[in-house]
Amino acid sequence: MKKKFVGIYTKWPDTTAFLLFALVAVLAYWQVSFLQYSLKWDMLDCYLPWRYFVGECWQNGEIPFWNPYQHFGYPIHADMRSAWNPESFLVGLAGGYSNITMHFLTIIYLTMAGMGMYKLTGFLTKQRQIGLVVGIAYILSGFFIGHGQDISFFISGAFVPCVLYYYLKFSSGGGLLDSLKTALFLLIMVLAAYPAFTIFLIYTLLMFFGYRIILLFKDKQKGAAWKFLWLNILLAFLVGGGSLVLILTFPQIAPYSGRFAGIAYEDFIINPYTPQSFISWLTPFVMGSNPAIFKSDLTMLNGYWGVLMMAFLVFAFKMKNRIGYVFLIVAILSLFLSLGPYTPVHPFFYRFVPGISLFRMPAIFILFTIIGLLVVASLGMKYLLVNFDKEINKLRKALLVIMAVMLAVLIVGLIYLPYQETVFFKGTGTIRGFFEKITFFEQLAFHGSLQLVFLSVFYFWLKKGGKEKFLFKVGLMVFIEMALAIQLNINYTGVNQFSPLKLREEMSTLPAGFPTPDNRPMRCHNEHASKMMPLWQNVSIYTKRPCYEGFNSFKLNKYDSLFDKHPKLANAQLNNPLVFLSDQVFPGSMLKQAESEMLTGREIFIEDSLLQHIDLSQLQSSKGDTAWVRSFFPNRVTLNYSSQHPQLLTLMQSDYIGWQAYLDGEKIAHFTSNILFRSLIVPAGKHQVIYKYENNILRKAFYISYGIIFLLLIAVVILHYKKLRKQDRAKAIFFLAFVKLALGIWVVLVIKNQMDINSDQKAEALLMEQAQQILSKEDDVFGIFDIPNPEKWSIDNPRMVSVNLLDKPDLVAIYNMIDTCRAESIMYLWHGHKQLPETEELIRLKYPGAQILKSRGNGQLLMFNRKGHDERATLSQQLENYEDDKGIKISDTAFTKSSLSLASNQAYVFSSNLVWGPSLRYKIEKDTTWNDVKFVASCDIALLEDCDVVFSIHVYRGKKQLVWEGIELQDFILQQNHWQKVVLAYQPKSNLKKGDEVVASFWNRGKTNFVMDDFELEVVK
Repeated sequence: MKKKFVGIYTKWPDTTAFLLFALVAVLAYWQVSFLQYSLKWDMLDCYLPWRYFVGECWQNGEIPFWNPYQHFGYPIHADMRSAWNPESFLVGLAGGYSNITMHFLTIIYLTMAGMGMYKLTGFLTKQRQIGLVVGIAYILSGFFIGHGQDISFFISGAFVPCVLYYYLKFSSGGGLLDSLKTALFLLIMVLAAYPAFTIFLIYTLLMFFGYRIILLFKDKQKGAAWKFLWLNILLAFLVGGGSLVLILTFPQIAPYSGRFAGIAYEDFIINPYTPQSFISWLTPFVMGSNPAIFKSDLTMLNGYWGVLMMAFLVFAFKMKNRIGYVFLIVAILSLFLSLGPYTPVHPFFYRFVPGISLFRMPAIFILFTIIGLLVVASLGMKYLLVNFDKEINKLRKALLVIMAVMLAVLIVGLIYLPYQETVFFKGTGTIRGFFEKITFFEQLAFHGSLQLVFLSVFYFWLKKGGKEKFLFKVGLMVFIEMALAIQLNINYTGVNQFSPLKLREEMSTLPAGFPTPDNRPMRCHNEHASKMMPLWQNVSIYTKRPCYEGFNSFKLNKYDSLFDKHPKLANAQLNNPLVFLSDQVFPGSMLKQAESEMLTGREIFIEDSLLQHIDLSQLQSSKGDTAWVRSFFPNRVTLNYSSQHPQLLTLMQSDYIGWQAYLDGEKIAHFTSNILFRSLIVPAGKHQVIYKYENNILRKAFYISYGIIFLLLIAVVILHYKKLRKQDRAKAIFFLAFVKLALGIWVVLVIKNQMDINSDQKAEALLMEQAQQILSKEDDVFGIFDIPNPEKWSIDNPRMVSVNLLDKPDLVAIYNMIDTCRAESIMYLWHGHKQLPETEELIRLKYPGAQILKSRGNGQLLMFNRKGHDERATLSQQLENYEDDKGIKISDTAFTKSSLSLASNQAYVFSSNLVWGPSLRYKIEKDTTWNDVKFVASCDIALLEDCDVVFSIHVYRGKKQLVWEGIELQDFILQQNHWQKVVLAYQPKSNLKKGDEVVASFWNRGKTNFVMDDFELEVVK
């Protein structure tokens, strides 16, 4: 078997290496590869939503210029890691992103990182087996697990070694193909990696360029020098042309973002690689216990590259390799850079080296330290193999020195170990509890002892064998020791406790395309209303709701100015819907004075110089004036309005270069209002306004950049195939077959995705057709259409209304309709997104009889009847109406009781001194299938003031909370001093067990006064 493997590796070394590295990545990161636990932090909160949005753009024929769903809109084209990333283009067209996609990409980039280091060190040492060992060490290094939440760091770590390999290869006599490959991988770095790595990589390449060109001229090889120079010019031209879409972005974004203006150094530096963090080179487990010890962010602390690999540095100065010394210089320089203010190197680079002042976290440069030291270690390993019998004792001595240091670390850990309180004696109950409760000195002692065992085993194993199995021993021990280090840290910086499959199921119900937003106040569109744990940040991108919150790297200056310098104006503006009319226009110079008074949100402040072109006397608002969004796409927004007089029409999206307004097809000037938004003067009557993003320079730059990437990729494939054909026909055939297979799979996925989109559209059309037929035949039916883009169907019928119910606060719209509807039946159609479980329950309050008329794709057409009865089985029903002594009497004139509420003349007053009030509970009596059961909690609520109250359903297993579903009353209640029914539903996604308890309760976190009545918890099947 061993000879067979060696034979395969000798014939197909790169293919075998790729499979080996894939296996290493899968096993070391098994929680990710086997979908056991979800990725965490930025991977889900930033990179997934940004890529999700970009993918949706490509699927729907939109170039990702503008993201309207965060911070009132921002130019996502300025994001150097998502918008123009070729990965986003390929994945977006092939079906788009989900959280599972990020798991897959994590393993792919780890595998490519191993391949890059394998090629680089194999080229420098001329021994592929050494490349295998170093590639394994690189995959399992602290850089990747430390930044397990940042896909752009994985991309950087994957492609830096590739760029270095191909550049050094063509510098050493390679030709056009190696130059083109360097350009291709460097372009991927520019368009997808974290920019700081790309900038430092370019400086590193310049060092190698200078070194090589000097050597060539010194050796009087002028022909080779000029060829090398021209190939570098070609490389620069291709990278510059492929990066044109980003190069032209910088001058556009610079006036709108303070990020490009430079920041004072003392305000700039965060998260250096502190001197305390060097302990991670020995026992990286300690980095997760108490980041405060290290005075930096948890994700920036792990610089581990393998204690066994460190032993080979003893041969660093015997390697007699000039390139190796350059890598050593790069490693030392980047190490000093990563230390930030702890040495003068980073402050110097910040002030005098272009590009460094744009990035705040010096610790990231530890990547180049790890790469440089692994390269030097590989050269030391090569020297040892050449002089094995002579030098092996020096390696053993180096191991003894490392073992002595590790023993000292272990002793320190044991001295300060809190023996009576240690988790090893007290226990934690679960593995996750072990990682949460273990302390610094416990980690030091635990990992120190493990490292000492590994070093001892390796030391004695070396004494029993010779040169023949040396690399196998090193590789195996490196994998075992470093994979264990991954497992000791993955719970801190790699994964959380959530199930990725359950999250994928939740995401599968999100609306596709770009649905039309509703007309609720903007304050209702917040992150809290849409969150799907563990997704809690930038969630509005998934639900496709324009939001004033979020996180992104290119938040505009004007947004900060509005919310930081003028919070009263910002807060008042949130009372408006996405588009609104106003006749209250004031000069910007009056803003400070106006903020001292009460602002309603209808006040519009513009630059004083613009007022001379506006006749304020003509502006007038009238009852019945309306404005609404007709269609909403990232680069095109259509607005309709009806007004009896000229007014100011404001779209609550950031004003930015490239946006152009059209009134009934004619171009019209617009201007910035209230510091951030887009406004224009519109005439009386019914008209249409269209905003288009017309950044033609950037659009052409995009075509040029992607055209160069496409041609470059074709050229590399053709030249590589021709080279292989000359060397080995079988490998050439295999390579061509692989390219055809990969391209074929991608094309099939693109076609399938388009077919799914078309099928979904047809399903919606069939449902709508049947619904409209019913409305045309039945006079006493009211239709509610819960679809993302109702404008496609030209709904204009007094007995039809469109809604878009994506999150629980949207249910306010349904409540009003049901409460005032007088029809005998309600027809409810939903399609294109998940159905909120509360929707059906609200309709059943007055229309209990229900039947499904048709199901098509991701949607249904249902009919609810007033005179029918609920045919579902009721397993339990608990009602507290606060009669008898449990409530107080409420006078009839105090509140207007909704017709939805149950009859009652007493209620429960939730006073401001109460945080927790009454609760209803249902205890599971036996294990059974609960997937077809729904828990429905409802209550009549009357608010007496502004509130901060959460109505929720919890599921507990013992003291552990399994589930939380809730809504904030402030997002649901229409008005104060008015009774309104609030409904919350929970449908289990997994089986509940005997003893589990379902609890409905109120959390009065704002200590608010309100009244509640007819509190009910019902279990239906």
